[in-house]
Amino acid sequence: HEASRIGEPRLVELAGKRALLVGCGLHFLAVYTTEPPEAPRPPSKGLFSKQLARSSPGILYTCGTFNASTDDAHPWSARALPAGIELKQVACGCFHAVMLSVSGEVWSMGHPAGPDTSNGNLLGTGHLPDYLMDGPSQLQPARIDARQMGPVSELSCSSYSTTAVTIDGRVFTWGDSDGGALGHSSARTDVPTWVTGLRHQRVAHSSIAWTNNAVATADGLVYMWG
Repeated sequence: HEASRIGEPRLVELAGKRALLVGCGLHFLAVYTTEPPEAPRPPSKGLFSKQLARSSPGILYTCGTFNASTDDAHPWSARALPAGIELKQVACGCFHAVMLSVSGEVWSMGHPAGPDTSNGNLLGTGHLPDYLMDGPSQLQPARIDARQMGPVSELSCSSYSTTAVTIDGRVFTWGDSDGGALGHSSARTDVPTWVTGLRHQRVAHSSIAWTNNAVATADGLVYMWG
């Protein structure tokens, strides 16, 4: 919506598409959508004649701007994911978005540094030279190649950082390390990095806000840092 402030809930027009997942950044919105289910086909004769309604594969859309200092706002735009990739979660920081596939792969898009210049790549895709960290946003999702991390079960984002919980209960973080937000001693974290202080715990869930992070373990314990 064009209004700079919306004081109460207002419907977002999705051009007839059905929202499956949503994530909200500081100045952008990400929505994973599908087309409405097709109507059932007319019955036909034969042993396998029953035709069910089907939904089309999901499509990721974004609108707004990932970083108002470097990018113009964009209207609703489809973002390219490889054929066959189906998402189970969309999470957003202020200036970046991360997406989790049903198979546990992590994808990211947005600005790698944000206006206050993060000391680590917010997108988790590796070290970037300064001219790219200060350049325009990455408008198409890129897969985070973190083989040491393995399949992920859950993502959470803060303004300048991301936490991933793997299916085997390990925790990885990346982005800006100010305030001890990432839970390890690496001053610059451009890729998902294991929080080894939790290596003897099987973590189930995580939550992160600003430079504070907390996790709940499978045994019902809570750890926090930041």
